[in-house]
Amino acid sequence: MTTEQEVVSSQFKKVKYDSETKTLIITFNNDKRYEYSEFTKEDFDKFMSADSLGKWFNNHIKNVFSYRPL
Repeated sequence: MTTEQEVVSSQFKKVKYDSETKTLIITFNNDKRYEYSEFTKEDFDKFMSADSLGKWFNNHIKNVFSYRPL
């Protein structure tokens, strides 16, 4: 199942998550897109419910999950 939504964030425009492939795609405000691998549904739910997406990203995604630019 794929979930995609625009977000209100100083860093991100859009977040897309595919629970079948466990991939998270983030579109940053500069229009660069990155795909993060092995991202669980539990991680996605925590990320989307965080008070600050940017802080959660910096503490729990950046330099933790494998990624590639799209």
